[in-house]
Amino acid sequence: MGHKAPNRRGIFFEDISYSADGGLASEMVQNGAFEYSHLDCRDWSNYTCWDKGTANGGRAAFAIRDRGSLAPENPHYAVIEVSEPDADLINGGFDGMRFAGGASYVLSLWARVDVVDEHSYQSPSWWFHNLDRYDGLDRKGPHVYLGEYGSWGTMLINALSEAAFMAAGMERNGDVVDAPDMSLDGKTYATVDAGLDLVADAYTIDMTVLFHGGSQGFHVRFGDVDGMDSSEVMLGRGQAICVIRDGSAYELASTSWIHSGIPAGTRWRIRIEVADRGRSVRLFRDGELLLEGHEEPLETRRVVSAVLDEAAGVAFVRCVNAMREACDVDLGAVLDGLGWTGADRTETDRPGAGRVAVTVLSGDDPYAGTPGTEAPAPVDSIVDLTDGVYHAPAWSFSVIELPVDAGALRAARVHDVTI
Repeated sequence: MGHKAPNRRGIFFEDISYSADGGLASEMVQNGAFEYSHLDCRDWSNYTCWDKGTANGGRAAFAIRDRGSLAPENPHYAVIEVSEPDADLINGGFDGMRFAGGASYVLSLWARVDVVDEHSYQSPSWWFHNLDRYDGLDRKGPHVYLGEYGSWGTMLINALSEAAFMAAGMERNGDVVDAPDMSLDGKTYATVDAGLDLVADAYTIDMTVLFHGGSQGFHVRFGDVDGMDSSEVMLGRGQAICVIRDGSAYELASTSWIHSGIPAGTRWRIRIEVADRGRSVRLFRDGELLLEGHEEPLETRRVVSAVLDEAAGVAFVRCVNAMREACDVDLGAVLDGLGWTGADRTETDRPGAGRVAVTVLSGDDPYAGTPGTEAPAPVDSIVDLTDGVYHAPAWSFSVIELPVDAGALRAARVHDVTI
């Protein structure tokens, strides 16, 4: 019998019934990196445990590829091409997936998409705050398809905010933002359950909330609740802090939502700390800070942009002035970029020199146009741009039509201008 070393130690491990991947590693998705191979098991492939699913007449193709992968350590990835929704990518797990009631599960993945489909309905103030939303998009990444967008309401200020975002947000980034031909109708915002008329620089609201059976939650509005600008918190299946500007709300911060209602008998101690006249809000529940939100103080409400119709030989310059004061807009840089040189604008012997058509939507009241009231209507007129300056009325959206030489169009380099 051979000699046995007294100080040798070792560990024997046999992977039985997924005790490694499904046990020690606590994985629920099997073959998540698509790296299974027949070299490991003759019945395995990159497709093991994965399948494509379709419903409601859906049609899709599914493949595993290894060219242009996101991570060199995991070269394989799945591609699912959907020609008709609905379609799913299904993983069978380790003989199924077992979920415990009330437990939380985290799914992490790398994904690359060709198009991001956005549907956005926000308050006018949100649109003015986010005119640069798409400026930082990766020009080599997926495009954004803005299938629906609009502001909550039917007032003049809603139309001005949508026009500003279309010009400065969408068309300025037209190389990566796509949108369908559309007409936009405003929508109304839901009423709140409680209102506290508190107009002050800073204050605190303390309350005890008792939920009854089947309750989904409620809103608390505070600040100048009879005016167009105030603040709001949402409490219930999810929590949110909102500011209400121009009569409609947008979120500053929010939590995820649960599907079920709040159990009957649930009692919460709620504390709302308000600063900077509602621009800064902290929400506490039972002494724990749930959320805090802070509104950016500045928003752009004056925008100039230009688009070209080369086939028609026409350029359209749009000016949004969503302010209470009229303003003079120096369009010199825009006109020069369009090929409208100084000489073109000062040739007084040319018929109609400097005089162009403009369509203006404007009004004295930015909140005109609520249901049951008369809405402002566009007005066509002629303006003189000999000196390159356009007078934009208060609360207005102007579209100036410029005939431009086709040769100049091809050489034009147009710059959007924020004023």
